[in-house]
Amino acid sequence: MLSFLHITRNTLRECLRDPLYAILLISALTIIGLFPNLSFFVFSQQTKLIIDSSLSTTMVFGFAISVLCASQTISREIKEGTVFLLLSKPIMRWKFILAKEAGIIISLIIFFICCSSATLIAIKIGKDQFKINWILSIIYFVMITFSSVAGGIRNYISGSSFASTTVTFIAILLPILTIIIQVTPFIETPKNAPEVSNILKAQLLILFSIVTIGAITTTISTKLAMFQTLIFSAIIFMLGLTNGYIFSILSPINYYFAVLFKTLIPNWQYFWLVDALGSKIDIPIRYIQYGFIYMIFYLSLCTLWSIYIFRKREIAL
Repeated sequence: MLSFLHITRNTLRECLRDPLYAILLISALTIIGLFPNLSFFVFSQQTKLIIDSSLSTTMVFGFAISVLCASQTISREIKEGTVFLLLSKPIMRWKFILAKEAGIIISLIIFFICCSSATLIAIKIGKDQFKINWILSIIYFVMITFSSVAGGIRNYISGSSFASTTVTFIAILLPILTIIIQVTPFIETPKNAPEVSNILKAQLLILFSIVTIGAITTTISTKLAMFQTLIFSAIIFMLGLTNGYIFSILSPINYYFAVLFKTLIPNWQYFWLVDALGSKIDIPIRYIQYGFIYMIFYLSLCTLWSIYIFRKREIAL
């Protein structure tokens, strides 16, 4: 158990220390923070535009980070042979894969928490289709800038990782700011904004989709290098976006093959409930439970397949 925790911790540390992780996170947060400024003159639909765009940004960048983390922590270690040093110790291969997957998923959860906090802040920034809460917007970007500066200063003074320090500061400051603006009564909420509880449910489903993507990229990276992992993961991601449409085309040709395709390729539309938020339809808890079971199914399937592939793979220095 101790070895599992050590590998998980080191995997998480590797993900957070990667400069590309910090760049992708800051890019996603910057884009989300700019959405209120792009939602002027949309006839009382600015909140829907902000939520829709922010959730899609979270999903797409989450996909990119999952590919990055899986490739850097599994594919690279296999290619460079450093994984051989770990497996030369009394560590089972299945435990190694589970620990790597756990570390990757935790890094994705940290990314999700930052982007979800940014989304709730962006909703508050977009007060109206003709107004912006500029003070809150400035505070938001100052926090991101401060985190980057703090990471640079700590790196200069003590040699600590710039990326991990920056990500740590962002992961602490943004949720705190989100909580403050949610409990502060004088910060206005847009009149057409959905209930916060409903937004959180929709965001939770996005988290399920990101974890599913992470499991898929982990499976692919046990066999392929980073570029091939990116290509195959992108193909699966695109097929998942059109899962229902492809199923409707394949079912008249070969129904059983269509069912197999629909089962093996996750349908990302199941996790996408922006239309329900726009219509102010309450998302039932039962749907969240179904989404969680759907995620667990793919997580288990990908984990078992990863263990099988890794057990059969020849590894040497």
